[in-house]
Amino acid sequence: MPGLRIDNFSGIVPRTGPTALEGNQAQIANNAKLTSLEIRPWKTPTLEYTPSGGASVQSIFKFSGPSGSSPVWLEWNYDVDVVPGPVADLSQFRLYFTSSGFTPRKTNWALATGSATAPYPNNYYEMGVPVPAGAPAVTKAGTGTAPTEDRSYIYTYVTTFGNVTEESAPSPATLISAVNTSGDAVTITSFSTPPSGNYNFTHRRIYRSVIGATTASYLFVAEIAIATATYVDTKTVAQLGSALQSLYYTPPPSTLQGIVSMPNGLLAGFTGNQIWFCEPYLPHAWPAIYMLTTDYPIVGLGVFGNSLFVGTTRNPYMVTGTTPSTMMQEKLSLVQPCVSKKSIVSDQYGVLYASPNGLVSISPGSQEVMSNALYTREEWQLLNPSSMIGAVYNNMYFGFYQLVAGARKSIIILRGDNPPLATFDSNAKACNWYSVFSVCYR
Repeated sequence: MPGLRIDNFSGIVPRTGPTALEGNQAQIANNAKLTSLEIRPWKTPTLEYTPSGGASVQSIFKFSGPSGSSPVWLEWNYDVDVVPGPVADLSQFRLYFTSSGFTPRKTNWALATGSATAPYPNNYYEMGVPVPAGAPAVTKAGTGTAPTEDRSYIYTYVTTFGNVTEESAPSPATLISAVNTSGDAVTITSFSTPPSGNYNFTHRRIYRSVIGATTASYLFVAEIAIATATYVDTKTVAQLGSALQSLYYTPPPSTLQGIVSMPNGLLAGFTGNQIWFCEPYLPHAWPAIYMLTTDYPIVGLGVFGNSLFVGTTRNPYMVTGTTPSTMMQEKLSLVQPCVSKKSIVSDQYGVLYASPNGLVSISPGSQEVMSNALYTREEWQLLNPSSMIGAVYNNMYFGFYQLVAGARKSIIILRGDNPPLATFDSNAKACNWYSVFSVCYR
């Protein structure tokens, strides 16, 4: 009985004409699983969840909470990026998320599932803590006889997020002169009213200046409830607490998006052509002194190792470092614009993203258009790469795209020097990075 044997099956090669195909290549390879180099099918996808928002949902995230709780699906009608909190957390399950459609936000299991009804998240807080707008008013009691000192007072806002307290940058300072060092009473009033919005203001912290022989700093005086309107300071210098730590702890820009998680407690995001980093392990604080800029508008970010990939409308960048104050920025020579933020994915080798010319791979010591062996620019453009949504599963890149005519399609490219390629029937408009098949939304 005659048979057909195909060794090392490598799927389709659109750039090669039908008459020039190798013996292990095909004109059509749909739903073919190429990991074994054999012609095997994928199993039928199973339904995991139907978004309550229907066709308007643009982003999804599978949120697993406390042990014994059933996971819930978070969904938004915007392009949203979600990362877990960088602090060890076995009870609150904190998440941080950004979008071009709203200000940077945070939630946890209690907030997200508070009403126990979809759509989730049910509630959230703004990610940062606002800076007090006005200086306090201060008055002294006593004669101010020698020895005296000149002081200035500031205060900060404190918010509570689950079991975490977060402190703002300080207010403008108020100066008061000739205060008796033995403990004249200074009354502090006229605190600014906290701004409206989804915050959880609970306290204010008051600090006062102390001038040493070679240094000057603000030391902790007291923490008062947010509703308290007056505080009387009678403390001597020896009774003051630790120095202010939150001098530069400004909130993230209101337009921050593309948030990603890096090692060493760092979160990164972008707005325009600016790259922003949070204070290590303090995702409410995004000091402007850490901000870097690129020559061109930023499209999206990716992470591998201690490196941050920055895709722009022209050259990509790499930013490497272990702390936000030591980040080193490199503009790569490869002129391959990133045309889709959602196409950016990371794996053990580096970062992949869609450019106008093909699927680009950036890794330590390597920059290449890895799909060059499969597609010419003209053929790649037929996939409408600006619409591409990427996901990595088992060493394969899944690229979900939408044709100009409206139909949704997808491709699978296996990592390798000669990457096998196949088409795929399951087409997504939103994808959760945990798994391709259980979470694609069609």
